Amino acid sequence: MTKELMPKEKVTDFLIYTTSEGNVKVEAFLHNENVWLTQDKMADLFGVQRPAITKHLIHIFESKELEENSVSSILEHTASDGKKYKTKYYNLDAIISVGYRVNSKQATLFRIWATKVVKEYVLKGFDWTGIYTEVKEYERIEYDMEDGRHVKITFTQVPQGTKVTESFETENIHTEEQQREGWQAILNNFKKYTEK
Repeated sequence: MTKELMPKEKVTDFLIYTTSEGNVKVEAFLHNENVWLTQDKMADLFGVQRPAITKHLIHIFESKELEENSVSSILEHTASDGKKYKTKYYNLDAIISVGYRVNSKQATLFRIWATKVVKEYVLKGFDWTGIYTEVKEYERIEYDMEDGRHVKITFTQVPQGTKVTESFETENIHTEEQQREGWQAILNNFKKYTEK
């Protein structure tokens, strides 16, 4: 079954996972209130080759940790050449399961981040749905996590629709200057994705 990734009104939501050093940047689609990555994007995120991702996904599905049909979808997207392609994407459940199996420095950073975020949300009762539905009134939301990391969510209108960027820093930011520099780097990166 093919699902249409891009809504008819051409509004695309995506987020970009970026480390504070800027050496890992992965664009993920937001669709049907979930995050979706291809195997190639998961490989980029975790700093490994695609066959490693494939191997872990096979083990995840064979062990019945997850059901493949519930965490994957063939989505149609329009490439820069204007043609439509069907590509298999995996949702956040699969991404997290793979992330906890991959053995790499980037995967370790992801696990540290994911564990802290989940712990923070469990302890504080953070509601992603509320932020996501109410954020349309804002251009940018910033908040500090308990461990000192600063999280920024930006919603910007561009000619193609609305683009969403969320940045997760893996190190503490201690000074206002570091925050300004970090924000400028995010703006520069965001500009790269929105300009033709």
